[in-house]
Amino acid sequence: MSHLAYRLGRAIVFPFAACFEIHVSGRHHLPAAAPCLLAANHISHFDPPLLSAQVGRDVDFMASAEFFSHSVPRAILTALNAFPIDRSRRDLSAVKTSMTRLERGRCVGVFVEGGIRHGARSVLEGAPLGAGSTALAQVASVPIVPCVILGTDQLYQWRAWFRRPRLFFAFGPPLHPQPDEDRRELARRLGGQMRTLLAGLRDRHGITDQELPRSAQERWREK
Repeated sequence: MSHLAYRLGRAIVFPFAACFEIHVSGRHHLPAAAPCLLAANHISHFDPPLLSAQVGRDVDFMASAEFFSHSVPRAILTALNAFPIDRSRRDLSAVKTSMTRLERGRCVGVFVEGGIRHGARSVLEGAPLGAGSTALAQVASVPIVPCVILGTDQLYQWRAWFRRPRLFFAFGPPLHPQPDEDRRELARRLGGQMRTLLAGLRDRHGITDQELPRSAQERWREK
């Protein structure tokens, strides 16, 4: 059943749909109603609404605590089922909230790199993932659905909105954490599966270097 966050994501994306060429693959890997952890890379501030519009169910995103420091964005994010996480420390409150949401059968969305990443700092280019998010799935005994996002960073460049950039959202087969599995090994498995998804996109769609993630500053400087 679709609720506010999914509907709003669709409402935000729909008016601009003609501006993008959106490719979605593997959506069947997402459970329709059962709890899961949606683990995605993060390349732009456009990711949450664009990803939400592709999932088909609400996603309760972890969002940086700084976005909750002012009343208006806090009210909007709370209405969309997002909740804060303080990335400067081990935020036990965010962990508890995540566990509660998962116990209620929700899909919790995590940008597993801890922020916007590109190049050598990105899991797509081989950077290791921390074990925090995979540990959450292991404790909650829920599957991890990997997701790779490409193309949304091009939207930092205003010209891109007039040339229909290709946006990609690829979902992979769920990982099922084992109770006794080493969390670092689980994080390595997740990172490897995300890179496999990227390789599949490159093979099927001929991803160009221009379409690989870059910083907002690089996009702004592009001619």
